[in-house]
Amino acid sequence: MLLGPAIVAAALIHGFEHNVQHQMAARWGWRSVLWTGWLGTPIHELSHVLMCRLFGHRIEEVRFFDPDNQSGRLGYVKHSYHRGHWFEELGNVFIGTAPFIGGSLVMLVLLWLFYPSLARGLLRSEDVLAAESWQTLLSGTALAYREFLQSLFAWESLTTFRLWIFLYLTLCVASHMAPSASDYKGAMRGLVIMAFVVLAAAVIAMTLTSNPIALSLSIIKTFSPVMIMGGLSVVLCFVLWLVVSAICLAIPPRR
Repeated sequence: MLLGPAIVAAALIHGFEHNVQHQMAARWGWRSVLWTGWLGTPIHELSHVLMCRLFGHRIEEVRFFDPDNQSGRLGYVKHSYHRGHWFEELGNVFIGTAPFIGGSLVMLVLLWLFYPSLARGLLRSEDVLAAESWQTLLSGTALAYREFLQSLFAWESLTTFRLWIFLYLTLCVASHMAPSASDYKGAMRGLVIMAFVVLAAAVIAMTLTSNPIALSLSIIKTFSPVMIMGGLSVVLCFVLWLVVSAICLAIPPRR
């Protein structure tokens, strides 16, 4: 119910990020990643660190920004945990996927700093909060995002430095918020425990209510700020992919 949209959002963000970095590297070389990595990489690694602290993992070494041309690595966090400890094992899922959470939060903060009225409109959308069915919830969410994009890219906004600075900072964060291959590998270690936790929570919820559809809708509405934040990440990553792709169309790739 909650994991499905999160998985789809993660896959979309990962795809946009990979394509943006590939297009930039093909035209400006490997060092073009540093144009965004100076901000995105520390946020990526800090997200890992905070989740390690939350789930009791021991942090052995941290490099918030240490570019390595040969390995392609921009930073890393080395951590350890007690194998067999269910809470620390479960933490691997959240530690591995922490950059999605941290990156989304930072992009929301950037939106709030540059366009506070738009941020409030998204998080407090009456069409979403007042939804009484799945259909009205989806239509309300779509309407909230449409109004957001229309306001953000209004003609008078396109001619301001504020928009382009916001898009650049957002690009820095969005281009490095997808977990690496090693992050996904680490997250796999706790997926079994995560599946049992989610299943147990679903069974308990089903036994406590006679209307599971209404319950699921109320849960979704409760977590609507989190889901809107994740959706905002997807929308902004898509917009940035369009902008970078349009720029790269005019520049031939390097041989």
